[in-house]
Amino acid sequence: MADHYIPGKNAHIDTSDFEAELASLAGSDQGWSLDSEELATNIYLRIDNRLHEHPSEPPPEAIVCRYMTLEKFVWFLSTKTVYFGDVSRFDDSHDCGLPADYANAVMKFYFDRNCPPLAWEAFVQKRRRQWLISCWTELDSNVDDYLLWYRYAGGPNGVAITANYQQLKEVLLPGLYKHENAFDKVGNLSSGKVSYDDGLRLLPFNKRKMFENEKEVRFVGTSTRSSSCSVSVEVLFEHMGLRLSPDATPFHQDAVIDLWRKYGGSDNIHIAGE
Repeated sequence: MADHYIPGKNAHIDTSDFEAELASLAGSDQGWSLDSEELATNIYLRIDNRLHEHPSEPPPEAIVCRYMTLEKFVWFLSTKTVYFGDVSRFDDSHDCGLPADYANAVMKFYFDRNCPPLAWEAFVQKRRRQWLISCWTELDSNVDDYLLWYRYAGGPNGVAITANYQQLKEVLLPGLYKHENAFDKVGNLSSGKVSYDDGLRLLPFNKRKMFENEKEVRFVGTSTRSSSCSVSVEVLFEHMGLRLSPDATPFHQDAVIDLWRKYGGSDNIHIAGE
């Protein structure tokens, strides 16, 4: 019988230097003096320092799109704000997680020393939840991915808003920094394209290849005190656009366009694919 396995590229990371660092830490006076949470913090930062490459960015003139349900669209119109949520609300449990090869090396470090990794696992989850993210899709065609309407907009009778990437970046990132002083430091704010197994970037910009159809662009920040926030885009609203599915009913298209215009939306209105 023929083997149905389809091999992929070898994307494993050489963690030998990192493992040697952990072994050296374990045998040092510093290592012995750390309690379980301090040890987890120390190990996590050693990995984080290896993931320092910033994401590539779309061209400044690129158009990015945010798909949403009709309910979220009404909320957007009434508030003129963009929502940022932490990754615990995302479907992908791997989002903002450590690369598997580093995670496996850490688990081996703990198990080789008969040390339960409970503090480590709790610390990793706590750090994941500190990332607040706004997710968009880069549009490089007048035709949208059919599945994005269903995954993020609830189907063809959802809605999408569009914006120029550079203009949006210039509003969202300063807005994040000013938001109730919740964000730790400006260095934690970033934006750019998600990498799909194409080289490691900062943690929020790595996703598995199975998601590459999303062509995702993210705006991110970290907070130790907020699990979500909303940033005003009122100064940008008149330059934003409306996008609808070609499979939406004529009634839905007319009603959404009418609502959009009543709230002062521009004439930048498009039916995807037309």
